Amino acid sequence: MSWGCTTINHKGRILAEWLDNIGIYEIQNQAMKTFLQSDTTIDLVLTTSTLSLSQCQTLPYTGSDHLPIFFEFNGITLQDSCYTISKTYWNIYRIFLITISPYIQQEYETTFANNKSEWFTFFQKFLHAVKERMTIFHMTKQQRPTLSPSIRSILKYKHYLQNKYRHSKLEEDRVRIRSWNKLIQHELKAYIDKTTG
Repeated sequence: MSWGCTTINHKGRILAEWLDNIGIYEIQNQAMKTFLQSDTTIDLVLTTSTLSLSQCQTLPYTGSDHLPIFFEFNGITLQDSCYTISKTYWNIYRIFLITISPYIQQEYETTFANNKSEWFTFFQKFLHAVKERMTIFHMTKQQRPTLSPSIRSILKYKHYLQNKYRHSKLEEDRVRIRSWNKLIQHELKAYIDKTTG
């Protein structure tokens, strides 16, 4: 794979090494000029090897210094009005982590005590793997929000207050946001207690 000048493009070289190491993704628009200020490919289309593109091309100039990329996939079928919903069993997740926490602490002290960044990476992958094991997926015909309409409207109003405060910087707006935050926390706690029983 050619990435152009390998001596100057440090970030491109790091990205190429990462893509080669994990071996999951393929670049679909190699050597396609996507940047107007130079003849380089800055914007990449990455797909897994199971997906194939029928076409990949840049679109005409739209006012940005990056050209938009249009691509079409082959053989992807969409299911009409079916949604995949994930459900994670957080109580089991929590109990599992509490149960194995002494072993995790021991692993940290014996293996990773001198290398905190490696420990962080390991622990992050471990937590992700545990979450994947505690999650199930099912299909549903309609997608319902997880929060009640009243909580969603309160959150929307809080967002409005935050935007207002960003522009005004008035103390009364800041105080109003704090009071709404307390109300939201109270409502969320009540909602969680009600739904998790």
